[in-house]
Amino acid sequence: MNRTSNLSNQRGSVLATVLLVLVILLSIFLSAMTYALARYGHHAGERSRLVASHLSEAGVHRWINQTQLGGKRFASGRWQAPNGGSILVEAFAWGPYLMLKSDGILGSTIVTSYALVGSVPSKLFTAALTIGDETTPLVVAGHSHIIGDVNTGSGSIMPGRIRGEGAPEEGFLEGLNNLLPVVELPQLDTAILSTYMRNMEMRKRSPLRRCAGSLVLGNRDDDFLNHGDCVQVENSLTMDGAAVTHFGNPQSLFAGGSIDICADSRLSGLIELVAQGTIRISDSAIVDACVLWANDSIIIENDAHFSGIAITPGTLVVRDLAVLAYPSLLLADSPTDAMAQTGGIRLRSSGRLESMCILRHDHRVRSSSNSTRLLYVDTATTFIGFLLSEDQTDIRGRLYGSAATELFQYIYPPSTYVNWLRDVYVNRRALNHTPALPVLTAPDGRCAYRIIRRDRAL
Repeated sequence: MNRTSNLSNQRGSVLATVLLVLVILLSIFLSAMTYALARYGHHAGERSRLVASHLSEAGVHRWINQTQLGGKRFASGRWQAPNGGSILVEAFAWGPYLMLKSDGILGSTIVTSYALVGSVPSKLFTAALTIGDETTPLVVAGHSHIIGDVNTGSGSIMPGRIRGEGAPEEGFLEGLNNLLPVVELPQLDTAILSTYMRNMEMRKRSPLRRCAGSLVLGNRDDDFLNHGDCVQVENSLTMDGAAVTHFGNPQSLFAGGSIDICADSRLSGLIELVAQGTIRISDSAIVDACVLWANDSIIIENDAHFSGIAITPGTLVVRDLAVLAYPSLLLADSPTDAMAQTGGIRLRSSGRLESMCILRHDHRVRSSSNSTRLLYVDTATTFIGFLLSEDQTDIRGRLYGSAATELFQYIYPPSTYVNWLRDVYVNRRALNHTPALPVLTAPDGRCAYRIIRRDRAL
């Protein structure tokens, strides 16, 4: 009986051990299955997001290939993809550009890409300088050096001197002097800008929210800006340390007074800030892809970082180590002749600026010689990009890119030298790229684009 009892105990121990091993193996198996399923779900989700991402970019390419700027500017498109996905593209005016919103859809996964679209830039920007005045010669004085071609009228280029200063050294021009009987400066595509201004005025007249007095937004007020609302502030608006990223429908903030963006504020996305007074960006604030519109002036200063669109009929000033990251657009837009004697663009920063600057007025009437409406590049400025002025341009700093202007003006009080350059350095060959955000009218209507952000959502 003892031997039988011992055998029973041994069999019970073996059974318990086997059951324990089976439980452990089952736990390991279930853990492995759970991990494998989780990894499969993760990879399947990543695959869906990757495919949807490719669809969203394909939507941008397809819209550009099928739609010409000269035709259906604001056409939308919907296409089915062979992989079972679909593409939805919408276009709307964003400043002087078209903004494309392209949704790549695969199942429940949606990836949205945003792209700024314009026309292919003018061939005139392949030259270092283009002067719209066909008769007055371009006079170059001092320690000047121009690397690249120059487009002038029949007046051509000639060396000169200012107040006893010697003429430029021989070989100051490393390029061709193209004599053009008629010099047509590149033109801004006004249809898109006009559409944007009309839409902005409609939003301004019908705000969804009104704020009495002035408004101060800090880092705890982000929700105030992230509901796609159109907000109107009675007086001034101050953004003190605010951090807002907004994509979707444009977020509009209208101020009856001034707008001050300071104290390390961070703004990015489809946000438009419109002020009856001045807009000031300072104190290391960062503004990216937003539209600024001020009836008075726009000032970017004190280590601020800007890569959006700034528009004003008044004065646009960049100074005090402010940074313009490429691509950005500064547009001093004078809609009437009465405003053509004031305002302009003043680049006074001692840093490196990469952007496109446009000074324009609707009626091409040259200002008088004592006009203060200039596109001015200070001696301490190194500018990379493209300058376009339907009025006058005064270059004192270093330009790596191209300048197209009605004429150059060098102001040496009490005298003014019309169509003169002194102590300039222009190097078009150092700039290998064309404008990343071209806004100029192209005869063939060909498009170019730049994807500014991709937004992922499930």
